[in-house]
Amino acid sequence: MFFLALWSQYQEGTFTKKLSKTALLSAYKKSHDGQYVVALLERIDQSTYVLSRIIVKYIRKETERDDFIQELYEKLCHTLKTAEPHTNLDNWIKTIVRNTCLNYLNRADNKRQSQDLTVVPEGIYAATPSQKIETSLDLQAFLEELKGHLNEKQWLCIEKRFIEGKGHQESADEMGLTPTQFRGVLNRSVEKLRVTYGEVFWAYVNG
Repeated sequence: MFFLALWSQYQEGTFTKKLSKTALLSAYKKSHDGQYVVALLERIDQSTYVLSRIIVKYIRKETERDDFIQELYEKLCHTLKTAEPHTNLDNWIKTIVRNTCLNYLNRADNKRQSQDLTVVPEGIYAATPSQKIETSLDLQAFLEELKGHLNEKQWLCIEKRFIEGKGHQESADEMGLTPTQFRGVLNRSVEKLRVTYGEVFWAYVNG
């Protein structure tokens, strides 16, 4: 569903709808015409929206998705030039989409790193009512509250470590980070939530 806007760069031809995914790849490799890439993305995404679901999972801000889609399109135009016809296109492109999402988040996080590294004195807690929650609140509401204090990459670290229960190595591999980088982002995220929620956050983590 996210790829329709890419057709604005071309005069959409009905002939692409008659080609198989392998034929679309071959046509692109011969012509380097980007409309075959757009048609291929739509073909993979059309039944279960598998690519769109990956994008929604990682690129949570709608305002960032148009820029991301254009970046993904340019990445695929370059990468598909070397794809082999026998390649499992669906899985290969899903991997490219996921890795491009993670790279996008990594760059966005680096831009905000100066803010993320701001030191908040220990024992200073937020005073606004929206940030003071009780442990009896509904878990889902609590998670949504936590998510609002972090950027996408920070929340993904929290999600993998404390919600999905994955280890540092597995989480780092899935996010395209080294274990050291993952621990760094995770530790900053935990500290930010600890400062805001104090023992309430630790009660959730340890509970």
